[in-house]
Amino acid sequence: MGKTRFAEECVEVAERAGWRSVRVAATRAAAEIPLGALAHLLRSDSVAEPDAARLAELARQDLRALAGDAKLLVFVDDFPSLDRLSLGLLCQQAAAGQILLLGTLRSGEPTPDALAALWSGDRTIRIDLAELDRDGIDALLHEALGAQVELSASRVFWEACRGNPLYLRELLFGAAADGTLSAEAGVWRLTGTLPSSPRLLELVGDHIRAVGPDGRAVLDLLALCQPLGLDELAAVTSIDALDELESNGLIQVRTDRRRHEVSLAHPVYGQVLQSSMTRIRARAALTGQAQRVEEHGLRRREDPLRVATWRLAATGSADARLLLQAGRLARHTADHAGLERLARGSLAAEDSVEARVLLSEALHAQCRSEEAEAVLEAAAGLPAPDALKQRLAQARAIVKAWGLGRLDDGLAILDAARAELPPEFHGELAALAAMQLAFADQPVAALARLGEVVGSGSGRGAVAASAASDASGSSGSSGSSGSPGSPASSGSLSSPEPRRTKPSRLRAIAEAYALTSIGACERAMAVLAESRRPWATDEPESLFVHEGSDAMAEALVDFAAGRLPAAAAGMTRALHHAVEDNLAQAQASYSWQLGRILLASGRPRSAARWARDGIAVARARGLTGPAFLATACLTAALAQSGDAEEAAAAAEMLSALPSSLGMVAQGRAWSAAVAGDATRGSRILLDAAHQAAEEDLRATCVELLHDAARLGAAPQARPLLREVAVRCDSPVAAVRSAFVSALADQEPAHLEAAGERFAEMGMLLAAAESASAAAAAWQERGSSRQAASATARAMEWAALCEGARTPLLATPARAGGTLTQREAEICRLASEGLASRAIAEQLFLSVRTVNNHLQNAYTKLGVASRSELVSVLER
Repeated sequence: MGKTRFAEECVEVAERAGWRSVRVAATRAAAEIPLGALAHLLRSDSVAEPDAARLAELARQDLRALAGDAKLLVFVDDFPSLDRLSLGLLCQQAAAGQILLLGTLRSGEPTPDALAALWSGDRTIRIDLAELDRDGIDALLHEALGAQVELSASRVFWEACRGNPLYLRELLFGAAADGTLSAEAGVWRLTGTLPSSPRLLELVGDHIRAVGPDGRAVLDLLALCQPLGLDELAAVTSIDALDELESNGLIQVRTDRRRHEVSLAHPVYGQVLQSSMTRIRARAALTGQAQRVEEHGLRRREDPLRVATWRLAATGSADARLLLQAGRLARHTADHAGLERLARGSLAAEDSVEARVLLSEALHAQCRSEEAEAVLEAAAGLPAPDALKQRLAQARAIVKAWGLGRLDDGLAILDAARAELPPEFHGELAALAAMQLAFADQPVAALARLGEVVGSGSGRGAVAASAASDASGSSGSSGSSGSPGSPASSGSLSSPEPRRTKPSRLRAIAEAYALTSIGACERAMAVLAESRRPWATDEPESLFVHEGSDAMAEALVDFAAGRLPAAAAGMTRALHHAVEDNLAQAQASYSWQLGRILLASGRPRSAARWARDGIAVARARGLTGPAFLATACLTAALAQSGDAEEAAAAAEMLSALPSSLGMVAQGRAWSAAVAGDATRGSRILLDAAHQAAEEDLRATCVELLHDAARLGAAPQARPLLREVAVRCDSPVAAVRSAFVSALADQEPAHLEAAGERFAEMGMLLAAAESASAAAAAWQERGSSRQAASATARAMEWAALCEGARTPLLATPARAGGTLTQREAEICRLASEGLASRAIAEQLFLSVRTVNNHLQNAYTKLGVASRSELVSVLER
């Protein structure tokens, strides 16, 4: 909403309050005509009056007549465009209290003298409309479109409008008109770059057209090449011209250490300038700027990327070595399309393994894995040093396993590379294989891979081998012990552990995730802590282990360890990193993972929001796996919200998947439960839990068994849960086991204790269910006071769970009944600190009657003192 729209809302409020309103549309064309803007409000004989003083008096009389018996509000859109006589007359009338004057003024424009004089008084209110922050833009988009907006689309709108509601409105209309904005799975998303609407061109064009030729040349150059150094621009224009542009709010200057960088003041300016620029003018500007930077010898680190990008945009070609050098820099930016152009340009000039790897990375990041595979296959036979062969093998394995879903092919590529390359490259090849196995729910095999590379640079081979051996030995699962060089046959377990160095991020994430899956949370946290270090923008592994990967790994460990607020915050950070890095596959995965964490926290509606976001991104990019997992998360979230119909529709999409997958089993089970078949739901969960136990997915097994107990199968879940939980060092596994045992035995005190521990971990729905089950158990034993207390606690926690509806929450209401009106009144006064005698005097009752009412209320609320009463009433 811009200043005009805001003023119109004020007019509507005044009209509803009984004011009469008139609008004055000031224009530059009418500004030279005395009272021209007010002509439509005045009588014809008044307008024809030649004497200025008499004309002003007649105008005042006409305005008073126009008001009649009502108060008159005059709305002027754009005060500076009003002629001097009209403005002076309106300001005088406003100062005299004859009218209420409402008007708009652009920021940065000079204030007319008459208006400034009026503002100096104490009867004037000035409202400066600030730009919206990112959350405000997101909320405005949601309100305007009537549904949630996918996170990366919201970010694009924010970066384009920078909080300006008027620009946002025009960008939104333009995107909707040409189909760039469309709905997917109930979520609005962008399918291309934002277009420039005619209205937006008009709005910004008026501001730009007033600029002279020298200033326009600077604006054009910045639109193509920004940011540029102040010294660079001083070589093509005068300081006076730059000063004028800055004074007019068209450019901004920022200081970065000793360098002053200049850019356009608003992103929309660049969009408008480029759309109105001829191809010849753009080519000349790009070529000229590239030549000027080259003349200085490409001194800055980013200069090769800048010059190569400009030359490609200008002529479609550049020096092959320059393009390759630029590509190395571009792979650490979020501009994957730009990296693709550079890599293709390099290949056109000279075929090489490095150029093909760079191109494949750009294509994979854009979810174009089939193209990436073809590019990499053509690299076979090309000469390359060993370090580049390692990167080639990793790129091929990533495309095969994560792009095309062919895990075995990816692992075979990595194994072949290990057989060909010297030992110093084996560590990172094994780490990537371990990560792929870990995220394919094969943690034992992942740890075995890491155990094979003792002394390969990370120093953690013995630790991983020990974890793999412990996991496979404790369950009887063979894992990967039959593979060559497996921990079972290796001498690494009896050898002294080599000197530890910081493990690579890739290895640390793979190991931590695998350890988390087998329930070794403490060891997982230690691994991540050991590898933690500041992130550098030029890290060699940044395309498949990016900055969000660290936050994701820590969030998953926090989740498994029962630190849900930290897990939600960490996964949110990971998600925002994925969006900023323009990594759709990571965004889709992190979205549903965040939904899963929020669901366990007791926030099913928030979980559904992020699951839908994940579905929209995954479907749009053809990411089948993340789409199914996000759908499973959505199904469970809808079911726990009590929405049986939508949950059933979502569950229908999961029919092609095996229920052995943890999230899929949960989605199907909760959908069955909300439809009235909790028995079937618990059976799905129990079957999936037994399979998870066989595969040493202990964390998943514990979660599934907890859910089975929540659906009524506590006695059936308890034996396996006890067996698995004792092999985990996770606090959440312990409390889940304690809860299931207490539920099976109907031990209310233990259920209450479990509820308190769940609440401490941030698992509020589990806490509410524990307290609710405790209330039912207390009531079964005839302990009304304890039942009422547990129910009050359950209600407190359930109130924070976004309206969640699960079977265990459907326990009796307060055992002693609800408070009467008199009991509630006395309790309120007692909670305010009044003694019984003071309450009796205030209510004209006896002290004995007051005390009797308090005792009845204590019984109903399950409390024994006034301090406990205050606590319950506050809840």
